[in-house]
Amino acid sequence: MKFILALLLLCAVSGYSAERTVLSLDGKWDITDSKAADALPAHFNHKTPVPGLAHSSTPAFADVDLFDSRQLIQNRVGQGKLPKTALVRNAGVPRQERNWFWYHRRFEVTGKRSVAILRINKAQFGAKVWLNGQVVGEHLPCFTAAIFDVTNAIRWTGKNDLIIRVGANVATPEQWDAEVKDAIEVKSQPALAE
Repeated sequence: MKFILALLLLCAVSGYSAERTVLSLDGKWDITDSKAADALPAHFNHKTPVPGLAHSSTPAFADVDLFDSRQLIQNRVGQGKLPKTALVRNAGVPRQERNWFWYHRRFEVTGKRSVAILRINKAQFGAKVWLNGQVVGEHLPCFTAAIFDVTNAIRWTGKNDLIIRVGANVATPEQWDAEVKDAIEVKSQPALAE
């Protein structure tokens, strides 16, 4: 899994062009995996670079990306290597003991802003985001930017706790496909002085 994340903190004021601040969240992240989709992990026992692939985690995860696509299964049936009963109508059959990868990172912002936007530039197999224990949104498409307004969830002073869940294979999100493929950053603009 590979992704990019950015937090954009900004102030939108007509006729006023305040400076945006971008806080890159690229770097080492905590990561874990699970079968269940909704219980937030209590422990993260692996580290991985972001942007980067779950394959790059230390310690390594077993069987990452083991998945037999519908096309592979059709080819094997055609070659007589599998019976016709092996054919599937969905994306394929996962061959790993996980459905999700969970990315975790703590960060701080400097100074209160009017608006805070979290941008995940690319995440394969969808993304669901929690900031400080609050669900801020879900984005199902692959390889397209996911943009979340996190203004009401961000802590302007102290540590913020960010968790991003992505699918472990193309069949995981029933609606689509998850992987962090690009940088992660926070952008901000100062609030207007009173």
